Amino acid sequence: MNSINDKISDILIIDDDKFSIMFCEFMLRVTMNYNGEINSRLSGYLGIEYLKKAALDEDKGLPDIILLDINMPGMNGFEFVKAFQEIISYFKKEICIYMLTSSLSLVDKNTADEFKEIKGFLYKPLDDIALMHLVNKLNV
Repeated sequence: MNSINDKISDILIIDDDKFSIMFCEFMLRVTMNYNGEINSRLSGYLGIEYLKKAALDEDKGLPDIILLDINMPGMNGFEFVKAFQEIISYFKKEICIYMLTSSLSLVDKNTADEFKEIKGFLYKPLDDIALMHLVNKLNV
C-alpha cells in the first residue's frame, strides 16, 4: 500500500471555519504523516482566485486534491464546483475534489453525485479511516 506522500504533493482546503482547516491539517500531518504542501482558503471565491493564480504561474501550487466544505457563506461548495468547471481547462493536471460536510443530507450527497469533478464525500470531523480510504482511491 502506498503512503499519502507517494500519491499527493499538494492539497488545498477550502472551508470558512478556521478550526476545521486546522483540524484537517492536523489529521493530514500527524495521523497520516503527510509532508507535502497544504494551502487553505476561507471561502470559495478565494479558492477560485488561488487556482487561477496557480494556473497562470505554470501550475505552481495547483493541488492534487481539494478538500471542499459544502456549507459556506457567499459561495457554497457546489457553487465553487460550478466556478471550477469554468476554469478547469486552464489546468495541466487533474484535480480531484472531495466534499467535506457535517451534514447527513441526502440532497447534498445526490447533488455531489451530479458533478464528475467531485470524487468523494467526507464527513466532519475527518478521521484516519476516511483519509486512508481517500488515499487508496487515488490513482495518482
